[in-house]
Amino acid sequence: MPLFVTVTPGTTVTSSTTLDAATLNLLGTPSVDVTGTVDGGSLSITSGSVPLTALAAQNASTLVGNASGSSASPTALTSIDLAFATGTVNIGTGAVTTAKLADSSSSATGVTYAKIQHVTDARLLGRANGSNGVPQEISVGSNLTLASGTLNALRPRTAFTNVEAASTYTVSNNRASAVVITPLTTQITPQSNTSKVLVQFNFSGEIVYTSAFILERVDGATVTPLGVPSSPGSNRIYGTKVAPFDGDDNSTQFNMAISFLDSPATTNTISYRIRVYCSAASAVFGLNRSISDEDQNFYMRATSQAILQEILPT
Repeated sequence: MPLFVTVTPGTTVTSSTTLDAATLNLLGTPSVDVTGTVDGGSLSITSGSVPLTALAAQNASTLVGNASGSSASPTALTSIDLAFATGTVNIGTGAVTTAKLADSSSSATGVTYAKIQHVTDARLLGRANGSNGVPQEISVGSNLTLASGTLNALRPRTAFTNVEAASTYTVSNNRASAVVITPLTTQITPQSNTSKVLVQFNFSGEIVYTSAFILERVDGATVTPLGVPSSPGSNRIYGTKVAPFDGDDNSTQFNMAISFLDSPATTNTISYRIRVYCSAASAVFGLNRSISDEDQNFYMRATSQAILQEILPT
């Protein structure tokens, strides 16, 4: 039964010393290196009693483990994908390759959207450099919209008003009190603040006196006259279009066409309207009819239209 022990310190051991339990208990704090076997019995080391420094030296950049596929004694393991530093082990630079990433066959595998870097709001991912390479952020063009996960192409908006009914208005000779021809008022909501709006009014009617028709854009409380002379003088009748003195209130209607390319610079809902005033107080304007409007074969009726067409920026 070979048993070799090293005892330190405090008791002198001779060749005749019997190392029974009582003798060993008299030793202060001995250290015992077990290097043999005990016949007829077992010898064990208390769990946690062997420090790391007491283990056999390992080669650099190795781990202790079992890679045999079955129960076996541990061995030193190496890896080309790990980077060893003092006290730490990390995934090595370039170790995660495409072949080592799982295909996204389900939500539990592959790279999720959450693992991709942040993308600037209202951008698409793609590439526009003219060569293969990493994805880039692509800006959404002025004629596209990206909202709530949906990309849409803008289409020009249009608005149309057809006025078939005939009506009359009492018109002031004060420009500030010019009367709105209400049935012709038409709304549109531009999709871009750089959109233009092509405004077209084509209406029929009669007014006896020299009159001015004023095209206006209405955006909330802001009213903007369009296409009027810049320095007309204080006494002239002026507007976007004018009708000359008619001289009678019988069967003679006029046809008035007003066209204007507007730049409203807003995405608010805006209205376009026509106002009228003339050279005489309390004059009557007839829309789609003459003033007297008798049911005779030399009197006329007509219709009036308003067309608004958005022109998107290029």
